[in-house]
Amino acid sequence: MNRVDRLLAMILYLQGRRYSSARQLAEHFGLSERTVYRDLAALGEAGVPISMSAGRGYRLLADYHLPPVNFTAEEASALLTGGLLLAHHSGEDTQRHLQSALSKIRAVSSGINQPYLDTLPNTMRVTTGNCGAEELSLLQQAIVQQQVLTFDYCKYLHTDHQRREVEAHGLIFYLQRWHLIAWCRTRQAFRDFRVDRMQLLQLTNIPFLPRPSFSLEDYIARQMPEPALQGDILLDNALLDKAKREWWLGLTVVEPGEPYSRIRLRCHDWPSLAAWVLSLGIQAKVVAPAALKQTLLTLAAQTLAHHQQYE
Repeated sequence: MNRVDRLLAMILYLQGRRYSSARQLAEHFGLSERTVYRDLAALGEAGVPISMSAGRGYRLLADYHLPPVNFTAEEASALLTGGLLLAHHSGEDTQRHLQSALSKIRAVSSGINQPYLDTLPNTMRVTTGNCGAEELSLLQQAIVQQQVLTFDYCKYLHTDHQRREVEAHGLIFYLQRWHLIAWCRTRQAFRDFRVDRMQLLQLTNIPFLPRPSFSLEDYIARQMPEPALQGDILLDNALLDKAKREWWLGLTVVEPGEPYSRIRLRCHDWPSLAAWVLSLGIQAKVVAPAALKQTLLTLAAQTLAHHQQYE
């Protein structure tokens, strides 16, 4: 990126945020803070009204705006594609606002790109459903406005619902579900709440202060660490696609072959990997390590004994 493009991008970055520190700008643009200061000075000399607040950072004055941005076909295509995916991972309220936003994207795109943008949405489909996020916009509102949220929650392997009062701090999408990361006032700790297990959501008028020690990235790193174990199995090649879809912790084909290939699977513990390998039946065979093989044999014996008691 040349300097002119970078200065324009810096204006757009500041325009989209209330305050930004020099460190945030440096990390975003891959610059040194010294270069950021020079760029901010250059923008000021060019008449861009940038103010600085101690402890908060830099911001554009409220009445300053760049003229409407005209998207290229590739940029608009990326936004439309992302919007299509989001529409099927969110609730009706979010979808309605999304469609309005996409209409504005089409409106500011050049006439040359219009046939392209009109055709693209009709040639792509996502069929995964909304993944339990009908109240996604309400959760986002709770996070942004820092208002206490209440709901009834059903925990894993439970049938009853318990009333929860939480301070919402973040949303994560994994394993085909939205998850709310929030400080639970009942448990006095951060908890991961699966959104599709919530009922009777209500946004209260009770404000809360953000917890300065909380970082969503740090929380993910602590709760979802990189898998430390790995096991090798021989797998029928007919099941390779199935394995790549289902084993979300990652796998590598280490020795291609016919009709079996040796694949390496990463995992956090042997029981979860053994249970999944067992589901593949006789089309999979554990190669290493011995701990995984023993865990699978124990699980298979327990499964056999469980079903024999009903004979």
